[in-house]
Parts: sequence; structure tokens; C-alpha cells
Amino acid sequence: MEYSYIQLNDLPDEILMIIFKKLANVEVLYSLSGVNKRLNKIVHDSIFTNDLSFLMSTSNGLEKLPTLKSFWLHCNTKIFFYDELVVPLLHRMSNLEKLDLYINVGERKRFFDGNDLKMNIINHMPQLNKFTFNIHSLSSFYNEINLPSNEDIQKAFIDFKDKQIIYWTDYFPKQKKVIVIFIHIHIH
Repeated sequence: MEYSYIQLNDLPDEILMIIFKKLANVEVLYSLSGVNKRLNKIVHDSIFTNDLSFLMSTSNGLEKLPTLKSFWLHCNTKIFFYDELVVPLLHRMSNLEKLDLYINVGERKRFFDGNDLKMNIINHMPQLNKFTFNIHSLSSFYNEINLPSNEDIQKAFIDFKDKQIIYWTDYFPKQKKVIVIFIHIHIH
């Protein structure tokens, strides 16, 4: 049997999708985003990116993603490594213009508030002009804490003209001081 030389671009989209689904999809997204129009279209297809698996063993994560203009992350399962995986990934997207985050973060050491979102996300994306955050976080605390108020959240986004912000916290002292936080921010 004779060996044939086939390049990645020679394969039909269906075969590429089968191959890519066998790999860690975040790695594929990192590696092939912006290579060419065809691969860019495939790796950003919602069928492929609908369920991103963030693995601790991803590549060094230092490469910027300068061609990425829009990013959408919807995750119904709890994310326990938000600060270790999601935030560094977002920092690599400095030219992002549109961002949608719908996430459920479990057991974070600090609260989501306007300053946290500005410092960890917005300040790293100067081109960002439209974003929607829906963040739900459930955390347990055993010491007295100061919850940010709705006014605190509003102040952090005072520079944005067209905005809708909903911020909700609840404190349950009898259940080991569990705090539920929900943030919805939509700006364009």
C-alpha cells in the first residue's frame, strides 16, 4: 500500500469536526483560531464550542489571541477554577469587541463585584464595546463579611451609558453563612 500525503486543509469539514471533537476543544480553539478562514469558522462553530472543557493541562497559555473579536462562553455546570483558567483565557483576548459570559462559579475566595469585573476583565479589553455577564456564585464564609451593595456595582460601571445591571445577594447565616450572588450586566 502506498502512503499518501494529506494536509489538514485537504480534509472535509465533517472529518475535521470528528478529529477536533477527539481533542481538548480549548486546545483546538487556541491552536487553530485565526489560522485561516476555513479553520476559524470550524473551531468557532457552536457545535464545537458549545461545551468547552477547561483542562488544567492546557498549553502554556501565554499566546495572545489578537484576531479574536467575539467570545461566547455559556456553562451550566459549576466552574471551580474561574480565577485560574477563565480569567487568564480572557486576558489573552485583548482585541475582543464582544463578550458573553453565562457562568456558574463555585466556591470563589472573593465576591464578584463591579471592581473585580473591571480589574479582571474590562480593563484587559480596551476594544470591548458590547458585553453581557450572567454570573451566579455560591460561596460559604465563616467570618463576618461586607457584601457589596447594588450601588457599589452601579458605580463601577458609571462610565458606560447604555447599560442594564441587576445585582442580587442573599445571606443565610443559619446555613454556615452561605452567600448567593447573581450579577447580570448588559452593556452596548
